[in-house]
Amino acid sequence: MNILITGGKGYLGKRICAALCEIKSYNVTVTSRTSDLIPNLPKVSVLKVNTSVDNLNKVLSNIDVVIHLAALDAPTCSKKPLKAIDVNIKDTVKWLEASKVAGVKQFFYFSTIHVYGNPLKGVITEEKLPNPVHPYAVTHKCAEDYVLAYQDKDHFKSYVFRLSNSVGVPIGEMLQWNLLVPDLCKSSIETKVIPIKSNPLIRRDFIAIEDVVRAVIYFIKNSSIVESGVFNLSSNESRTLKEIATLIQVKGLQEFGFKSEIKILSNDLIELAPFYIDNAKIKKQGFQFKNNLDKEVIDLLKYCNKKIK
Repeated sequence: MNILITGGKGYLGKRICAALCEIKSYNVTVTSRTSDLIPNLPKVSVLKVNTSVDNLNKVLSNIDVVIHLAALDAPTCSKKPLKAIDVNIKDTVKWLEASKVAGVKQFFYFSTIHVYGNPLKGVITEEKLPNPVHPYAVTHKCAEDYVLAYQDKDHFKSYVFRLSNSVGVPIGEMLQWNLLVPDLCKSSIETKVIPIKSNPLIRRDFIAIEDVVRAVIYFIKNSSIVESGVFNLSSNESRTLKEIATLIQVKGLQEFGFKSEIKILSNDLIELAPFYIDNAKIKKQGFQFKNNLDKEVIDLLKYCNKKIK
């Protein structure tokens, strides 16, 4: 089976690539703005692609599965909303159109739970009416609609994964130190302080990257039985920032003897009600979560400790 991943050089993309490469019958290709190979992933082919000028039909020749991860991050979307439209919406449509023409069987699109709005409240199922309020979420929601519009149950299955905050150890160099959990793990080892810069009672849904990867593989392997559509990819649990900081503190002490102090730097202590991003729909497809967030945190701490030394 031939699988193409856009955005495969990113934090999540490289984890997905690494897992797919372990399956002997899968051939994995990553598209990129450069033809540089991915360190630590020698089995992955890298194809230099410019969506503005290249023939994507040719790029997708003989491809069975497309995993579309390439998108602008939230800060860039905020600063450059017009570019966000070009990358997050227009490029997605280009890949969709080319995928159908080329005979691709499955198309995976990674969206965000932020399409549901901000702040998140109550129990959030896929039936909840989206209310995106940020260019990042707005463009993802628009792209979602195109992905679903292109689906054809007989020939072209399309899936939208609304992803919560994924947590895990990177493959190779970490480039996203601005992400909350990696940043806190790094700080806990580097300075012995775990700083919480915003309201420590803010809640987020944290999912282990292992489960994200496993969900993709499950849907690929079970293409004949899984349905097209939108799926929440979440832990179905909301934790406060203080709770995730405490988890890092405890695991650092238990596993490595690191004695870190949690330091709250914000005066905003407004408690928010729990919310639950329901993942029952994806479970009904037969997928089972492992919920190994603790292991991902431990592996992140090991990674940070090795890098700092």
